[in-house]
Amino acid sequence: MVCVILLYQILGLSSIPGLIVMVLLLPVNIGFAFGFGRAQKKIMAATDQRIHTTNEILQNIRIIKYFAWEKRFSKVINEKRQAELKALRGKYIIWSFAVAVWNTVPVAITFFSFMVYTLVEKKPLYPSVAFTAISLFGILRVPLDQLGDMIAHVNESSVSIDRVEEFLNEEETEKYEQLAHENIDESGEETIGFENGCFSWASKQEIVAEGASPAFRLMDLDIKFAVGKLNIIAGPTGSGKTSLLMALLGEMSCITGKV
Repeated sequence: MVCVILLYQILGLSSIPGLIVMVLLLPVNIGFAFGFGRAQKKIMAATDQRIHTTNEILQNIRIIKYFAWEKRFSKVINEKRQAELKALRGKYIIWSFAVAVWNTVPVAITFFSFMVYTLVEKKPLYPSVAFTAISLFGILRVPLDQLGDMIAHVNESSVSIDRVEEFLNEEETEKYEQLAHENIDESGEETIGFENGCFSWASKQEIVAEGASPAFRLMDLDIKFAVGKLNIIAGPTGSGKTSLLMALLGEMSCITGKV
């Protein structure tokens, strides 16, 4: 504001075209800021997928080595990384355009102000006027640059806050309610197992939203484990042995039935 007032005192009405250019380019800066926000969301999502896949592979590295699946899973991680790099590349392309605009704005403001001062108002551009105005435009450039940076950084912070908020607003797990009650059946005996149970890795909100969730399900479970004795769950890879135990621990969403 101080720079604008001083410019008006030095250039008079000729300072107005430069200020108009500055105001017109403000929506462009805001557009770049929102572009940064969208790019940041894509980067976060791609990073999440890569980290999730990497952790899964590290946790199961023994099985991967046993079956010699290194190349296959290496390819999976590389694909996730390529998606992440693509998102990062998109962000920095937007950033390069934004930097070009931010560096061009002070030059454009100076050019239009001096053009109106000399060609429209027909005033001589003395060194005392020109250099003072250029110095003021240079001072004005810093807050203009920082304004664009600040909008971008605030937008990135907003993306992070939204992600935390989304996580905190997720559907609450029912496992504590499920495991809290005494496990007594109709005959009054202690029991561990399932009664007409159906379980899914998708949340109930996702199942309702999609109608028929494509996530893996365990269906029609009627099992009673022998309490205090050895119980063995056997089956081929991918048949749902781990999921069965996870459902018993309340880690899967209970669609129907009882645990």
